[in-house]
Amino acid sequence: MNFMERISEDDPGVLKRAAEVLSAGGVVVVPTDTVYGLACDAFNASAVEKLFLIKKRDRGKAIPIFVHDRMLLDQVVLLDEPVATILFNFWPGALTAVILARSIFPEALQAGTPTVGVRIPNNSFILGLIGRMGRPLAVTSANKSGHGESTHIVRVVNEFHEGAGPDLIIDAGDLAENKPSIVVDCTKTPPVILREGGISKSDFFAVASQYFKPNNY
Repeated sequence: MNFMERISEDDPGVLKRAAEVLSAGGVVVVPTDTVYGLACDAFNASAVEKLFLIKKRDRGKAIPIFVHDRMLLDQVVLLDEPVATILFNFWPGALTAVILARSIFPEALQAGTPTVGVRIPNNSFILGLIGRMGRPLAVTSANKSGHGESTHIVRVVNEFHEGAGPDLIIDAGDLAENKPSIVVDCTKTPPVILREGGISKSDFFAVASQYFKPNNY
């Protein structure tokens, strides 16, 4: 059985402790606006490798990153208008955009592609943590590959009792039941939905069609 440090989201020192673990190359279970996630410093290659090990993730599958504002977003991806305008109709929120990367991330994170999936989540804890770090976080759902993602803290803790586990768990209790994010390929004109999710296809198209000719959709 693994020993995993666990701290309440309500603890006054929670952001400081989470940032310490991430800065040291650790992996942290974090609450998000969709499901519990496994997070690490997106620029730290050894931390990304550790995340893949814990997740037991196929190396052919990229891992998205979370940022907290437009300034950090523009530092890590090449984002044109009007695509940015469309995305910020839904951000912060459950939309992951596949965009050409500006920064050089660990190869495993991008799975050998020139793109990266990026999201601004609608969750005060994770936004505060990214702000404290000043760096993007690589975040994937807190489960081993092939197992379902979860909003239930007990299920998340039990998921990592055997084998490699995270260094720290942020306990926010059971999260509201939500769907994973919609995934949109923003390298295409117009953007193409790759996976449906917490934001409906119709809601996305209603906004995107204002910026692209209707026959494109």
